[in-house]
Formats: sequence, structure tokens, C-alpha cells
Amino acid sequence: MGATSVGHLLRYVDAGARARDTTVPPGLPDALAAAAARIADRARRGGRLLVCGTPDTQSDVVHLVVEFVHPVITGARSVAAVACHETDVAAIDVWLHDVAGPTDVVVVVAPCATDPAVGAAVIAASRAGASVVTLANEGEADLAVGTIDGIAAKELRVVAYHVLWELVQVSLSRLDSLGKAS
Repeated sequence: MGATSVGHLLRYVDAGARARDTTVPPGLPDALAAAAARIADRARRGGRLLVCGTPDTQSDVVHLVVEFVHPVITGARSVAAVACHETDVAAIDVWLHDVAGPTDVVVVVAPCATDPAVGAAVIAASRAGASVVTLANEGEADLAVGTIDGIAAKELRVVAYHVLWELVQVSLSRLDSLGKAS
């Protein structure tokens, strides 16, 4: 998937939403751009993407990490990413305490932003000085992807983090070409 496919992917999601008489959450495009800029900025400063989630989102956690460790744009750099395989609230807290640092971004993936794992990750990441991006179908998340009848909630999360991944790569490549990044 190349950098030019971001627009196509967003149009596809929008077309699917229109066909189902629903809408993409209105703040999602801007939220994706803001999260991508934050991740790119932290990655340029040596930060890592630390991804955790709930028992229902473990495949998303691993998939997201795999996407970030390989560049979408030929010749672009990868983003260091690590998956937390813990889903117990206390274990997530311990893992982030041991692993997270101030230049890192913690991405928490969940079906609902009120899941206890989300709250635990946000608190632990904040304690470590790391930035946090929450991605959930329901609730008050940084990337609230919503639900669409006939489309699995998981698929909406997958589309969102693929767009996020591409936007981070575009941001890193653009800044590298301008000579502003290391």
C-alpha cells in the first residue's frame, strides 16, 4: 500500500458508511492526523510505539506492531514497535512501568474505551511520561472508530490503524526529504 492510497482508503470507508446510511465519526480524520504527527515526532526522537490491548484485541495489537516495524514507503524507515501480550490490568501496569519511557507512544486498542485495560494503560503510560493514543470502537477514545452495521468492529479498527500507519510513514518520509529528521 503506497502513500497515495490513504485517500483511497478513506474514500472507501466513507463510501461504505454512506451505503449503510451511517457516517464515519466526524472527528476521526483530524484525530488520525494528530496521532500520526505525535507518533512521527516521537519516533524521530528515538521513541518507540508500545501497543497493548484487551483479550479481544490481541490480534490487533500484534498486527499493529507488525505494520509499524516495516515501512509502507520504499526506502522509508521503520518505527520501533513492541507488543504487550498481557491483558490483565495489573500486568499491563507492570509491563508499561518496566518498558515505557518519555519519548514513547503507547497505543491502547479496545472495543470500548471504558475497558479497565485502557484506563490502566493510560495511567501507567502517563506515569512514565509517555504519550498515549487510545483506539476504540465505542466511548471517548483518541481514535473513536465507531461501529457500522454489517462491518465487524475489528475491521474498523484495522482500517483505522492502517491509515494511522500510512500517515506516520508519510510524515516521516516528508520530514526526512526536507532534511529535518535524523
